[in-house]
Amino acid sequence: MLTPFPLSQPTKQNIFRAIEWLMTGLQSGDSIVFMYSGHGDQVRDRTGEEIDGLCETILPLDHTRAGPIVDKELYQLLIRPLGPGTRLFALCDSCHSGTILDLPYAFVPESQQTTWNSSPWQAASRVFKGTSGGSAVCISGCRDDQTSADTRALSGGQASTGAMLYSFIQSVENG
Repeated sequence: MLTPFPLSQPTKQNIFRAIEWLMTGLQSGDSIVFMYSGHGDQVRDRTGEEIDGLCETILPLDHTRAGPIVDKELYQLLIRPLGPGTRLFALCDSCHSGTILDLPYAFVPESQQTTWNSSPWQAASRVFKGTSGGSAVCISGCRDDQTSADTRALSGGQASTGAMLYSFIQSVENG
């Protein structure tokens, strides 16, 4: 049996290595993409930053041993270092992913909203966190208080993938 290349396994350390690789050498004019499609969860916020008292997490393959990757870690590694003229576009398709990158604002329309009587932009935490001059956008599979759906449509029924990611791919491929 062929053993998979060790760095291709989505362990906590390998995800951190991949983020470090992505961010290395980033300079003005660069645009990068971060995508995560997998399991997400929430843990108690011990800092008081989170409005709901919970930190959002992604769950690497070895999360039972190494622990989850918390939104504050993703912010420190992906968002805070973005310098002037750099751009990050993120797709995060996991449960509780609404504010997974700790961006300063979240787009939260009211349910069944058909008009814009008030702004759907809300402060995402009690503490304003930004970049170091760059810009970041994250499209999430759901709000922090929701779970993301799966679909088998992308693989022809063979394997599950996130429904948001599937819809994004369909939009890009089919216009």
